[in-house]
Amino acid sequence: MNEKRLFLVVMVFVATIICLTIMNRNYDPLARYHYEISDETRELLLTKLDERELKYIVDYEIEPSYYLPYINNGLFNAYHVEDYRIANDFFVHLNDNEVVYIVESIYKAGLDLKQMANDYANYKYEEILFLINNK
Repeated sequence: MNEKRLFLVVMVFVATIICLTIMNRNYDPLARYHYEISDETRELLLTKLDERELKYIVDYEIEPSYYLPYINNGLFNAYHVEDYRIANDFFVHLNDNEVVYIVESIYKAGLDLKQMANDYANYKYEEILFLINNK
């Protein structure tokens, strides 16, 4: 009798592991995302962002218009989305790729983004890079 009971417990355990593995393989990390996105945007997010960045965007319910203009830049960091928006508002002469590069360069140099944005808002891309590299 104990052998049958042990066999049943082992079989339930194996079935549970198999089910969890199948569910985990088919899990959609954007399932809890409240915003409507197209299939192309979904694929873009899944290919460009790592698991932690996807979780961050979903958990904080960040609107797609906040990060989609910047996502194709290789330096894009989902944790700096709000900073990209601030920089985009202040640095009027920069395009989206330049905004990402400037923000990441400011962080790398250990400078304050808001101070740089206030001081150098009307500067061009090359001038801002020069200032960042010489601080």
